[in-house]
Amino acid sequence: MCAFSAGLLLPAVAAAQPTIDGRNIPTDFADATTVVTQRFQTQFGDHNGNPFVFGSELNQMFIKNDANNLYIGITGNLENNGNCIVIFFDVDGTASGENVILTRSAAGPIDGIPRYLTGNPTGSGIGLHKLKLDTGFHPDYALGISGGSPRGSQTRTYYLANWTTLATSVADPNNMPPGAISNVVAGMITDGDATASGPTPGTLGDFLATGTTGILAASNNENDLGVTGGTAAVGPNRPATAVDGFEFAIPLSLLRVTT
Repeated sequence: MCAFSAGLLLPAVAAAQPTIDGRNIPTDFADATTVVTQRFQTQFGDHNGNPFVFGSELNQMFIKNDANNLYIGITGNLENNGNCIVIFFDVDGTASGENVILTRSAAGPIDGIPRYLTGNPTGSGIGLHKLKLDTGFHPDYALGISGGSPRGSQTRTYYLANWTTLATSVADPNNMPPGAISNVVAGMITDGDATASGPTPGTLGDFLATGTTGILAASNNENDLGVTGGTAAVGPNRPATAVDGFEFAIPLSLLRVTT
């Protein structure tokens, strides 16, 4: 399950800094410069508010920034079974990045890249490899989260956050050069507890982390509003009923933005 950001256009006016806790997202983003609203029901199952049952959905995405960070809020749910949310960032239009996502070589998945991008090492699953995006959209980076409960625990959900630098100007998609795509495991989100890993809300835990990004992220997977399960279009007001989900603060320096 993926969310795609539009090309990165940051306003000159700085917005108020939200609390990164995954709660009351429309209120936190009342001054958002961009709001994207879901038009269809979810085919991943309607979530009923219990964080340990099935159901993944995206209702609305809010975007704003200040002089230091890009802030993103997404209302909805993400089942703790390895499902993922991926947000792509195009920082300079067609000047860099690729219009087709490349995550594998002829030998298989690129080492160190998240499974939701590369697919299975063996078998037919190829993740998002060779996914063609809208014309003119050439993302440079991807922020992805996927989660689960350790050993099937039904006491807490955790999401692992990854920051991926995507390939650019690859002449042969089946023979990508070393370093064409790279990934940093930014850290772990403890669902429902934004200060589990530090006093600053959204501080990521260092479990499995492979580098420092400065990203803050938090989730509250208890949303039971928003879209329902199915394949039909939804009414224009239904997605706006959801208020909880996921919040991120991404340093502008990661996006090659200087202020």
